[in-house]
Amino acid sequence: LKPMQSIGYKQMASFIEGGVSWDTAVQQMKKETKRLAKRQFTWFRHDPEIDWITLPDEAQAIPEMIKNFLKLKLN
Repeated sequence: LKPMQSIGYKQMASFIEGGVSWDTAVQQMKKETKRLAKRQFTWFRHDPEIDWITLPDEAQAIPEMIKNFLKLKLN
């Protein structure tokens, strides 16, 4: 089933069936979550439409960036 491919389902099913311990299931879920986050970050990093805010000083520019984005999308 498609839902069984989601993070956590396979590990919990294995735990419930007695295939792995609780600690192992949790460790596997953490590992898979980290791998997914890494793949997502790589995918987003290559999207030219994303403006990354990396420094606290840049956070002040966010409201203006949102206004500009909305103006472009609404026109």
